[in-house]
Amino acid sequence: MRSGFGRPLQADEALRLPARLNAAVVRILFEELWALELQKAEALSLLKKQEIGPSVLHVLLQLSQGDLILAVALQVTAVYCKFACVLLLRRIVQIVLIQDDERRGEGLGIAFGLFALNALEGSLGTHATHRMQLALYSAPIAVAQAVLRKGSMLHPDVQDKFRRGDLVTLALSDFSRLVDMSNVLMQGVGAPFMLLFAFVFLGVLLGPLVLADLVVVLVVGYLISGVAGLQGSSFRQKMMWQGRRIAVLNEMLQSVRFIKYYVLEDHYEAQMAKHRCQEESKLFGMKCAAALVGPLASLVPTLISVVVLGLYIVIHGALPPTEDTLAVMAISRFLLTPFAFFGVCLGGFNMLRSACSRLGVLLRQPEVARQLMLPPPPPEEKAEKGEDLAVSIVGQSFSWTLNEGDEPAVKKLTLEVPRGELWAIVGELGSGKSSILAALMGCMSVVNQDSGPDKNDKPAVYTSGASRSYVGQMPMITNATLRNNVFFGLSANTEEAKVKLEADYNEALAVSALLPDLEVLPGGDQTEIGEKGITLSGGQKARVALARAVMAARPGGLVLLDDPLAAVDAHVGHHIFHECIVGALAGTTRLLVTNQLHFLSHASVARVIVMKAGEQVEQGTFAELAAQPTSNFSKMVSSVGSSQKQKDESKVEQNAPEKAGEAKIKVVNIGNGELVKKGESGGGGRDLGNLPLLVRRLGRDSCVPDAGRVLLDVQLS
Repeated sequence: MRSGFGRPLQADEALRLPARLNAAVVRILFEELWALELQKAEALSLLKKQEIGPSVLHVLLQLSQGDLILAVALQVTAVYCKFACVLLLRRIVQIVLIQDDERRGEGLGIAFGLFALNALEGSLGTHATHRMQLALYSAPIAVAQAVLRKGSMLHPDVQDKFRRGDLVTLALSDFSRLVDMSNVLMQGVGAPFMLLFAFVFLGVLLGPLVLADLVVVLVVGYLISGVAGLQGSSFRQKMMWQGRRIAVLNEMLQSVRFIKYYVLEDHYEAQMAKHRCQEESKLFGMKCAAALVGPLASLVPTLISVVVLGLYIVIHGALPPTEDTLAVMAISRFLLTPFAFFGVCLGGFNMLRSACSRLGVLLRQPEVARQLMLPPPPPEEKAEKGEDLAVSIVGQSFSWTLNEGDEPAVKKLTLEVPRGELWAIVGELGSGKSSILAALMGCMSVVNQDSGPDKNDKPAVYTSGASRSYVGQMPMITNATLRNNVFFGLSANTEEAKVKLEADYNEALAVSALLPDLEVLPGGDQTEIGEKGITLSGGQKARVALARAVMAARPGGLVLLDDPLAAVDAHVGHHIFHECIVGALAGTTRLLVTNQLHFLSHASVARVIVMKAGEQVEQGTFAELAAQPTSNFSKMVSSVGSSQKQKDESKVEQNAPEKAGEAKIKVVNIGNGELVKKGESGGGGRDLGNLPLLVRRLGRDSCVPDAGRVLLDVQLS
């Protein structure tokens, strides 16, 4: 503890959790128990001929049943010690009232036993709470891993039903608060046993009069259970609105530049304020319900004492003996604890049921069938077959939806890519180019599978290689340094391996054209690039993903490139294609989705696949496809050539007036938060027709600090 105050604690200084709380052990056990629960629910559904869903709560109880049973046993023993103390106290009062010196030794012995029982009761209660904490720790560990895995495996057809905010709340908030409530839950678990012992003792002391107290307990318990139900209902609605608010916040953070550019802060602020208002109202209901439990619980001792002693006076005309009266009041006082914690415990149990219900709905959703990356075949198998394919798909169709009646996104695809070659996939927008890469990763459903384990033992999608890397159109950038984003967990143990890894890293930066960016970033490759890389441009994100793919790729591996050249400038794209895709990634099997057709004439591009409306319409070398004037590929080449010619003519027309009077525009800060854009001209008159001016009032929505407005003052002389 002293070291922690003096300096940051290191990883090796952390206290080790028990082996049963190891994340890997908990994950495996949870998956096994969940699979058994699914089988049991399916069997019961067939037996009772009605749908019976699996219970996540039952799985979580099984996950830590040893600690739970021990915690309950310890708590019951602690409750028994508490009431044993009441008996000893009653005996001490009797000895004091008798005032017999000969019983002084007995009184001292009973007092010592009373002290020992109180100490034992406190120790047992503390140990029971500790065991309950250990039992509850496994729940958030298992749930966080289950949500993470399921979130990454959800079928695209159901992904829109689960927002990121809902998943984050479910994984991190719902079950984590159970650990904080462990003491309350332990007291709530002991409440039924405390009530049982209390009525047994009161029955021994007062006889049938205890039935009157039973009525009081039932009425107060009913009221508290109603309040707890209100608390659970408010909690469910609060978590729903909280998830929606977090989803809007995540969307805003991911698109912060777009939002700043189009001044959409007010729209997102209004959305979050609306969700937050609903969330606060439900939170207010939760707190009001929790505040009612205390007053209701505090009434129990008073009502029990007044009712039972009042009836005793009415029937017998006097109070019970002094020792019995004190014992009744002590037992009534003990009943404050179970009722005070019973409502909170019941509310926590309702929260747990709500969270388990939401988790169960998530876990029952359909998943995509991730394609396993098989190792390369041995040389003798290659020699026997006469071919070495890294990718093989024969006549398969793929769909993004689960509805068999929907039209497939990719129809009857046949793709056989030899290992180590570079293939390009081209086509119009929405023609299914990126869907082919998604199908290779198992992110789409196979429609009318013509092969499989039951047919010719060949999977619908066959991929093999030493590694698999994917560069998407929207690269994933983690909240870490640029260097860590490129390494992405790669490490080396020996000094020689570290030197080689560092050399590979420098090569990956060079071929991905990231070295000039490191000179601009304030911390170089140690710059924190933030969540989703919000401090990087789209081209920089694409190049970081490319460098990561270069680091992860192994000779003979598979690299899937989803249009990485679209987000970069022309000269950068030329460098990346030749130095990275053709150069550094040589020896790997590469599938490149692109519409940069001028690169496809390179000798390294073995084949070109042309997609149209989800169908593979053409396949061949660049020369073969370009030699056919009527081919779709030739039309695409001609279209691109015409577009480029129009762009060149447009540039000539735009540059003609500038020769008469070229204007140099620069932005100058003149203070007071005002930016002035001034132009300097070497001569000629003013021609404002070609200078559309937009004066936008930004106010507090400006991305420039303290900027009241932007004034564009173009001075031409």
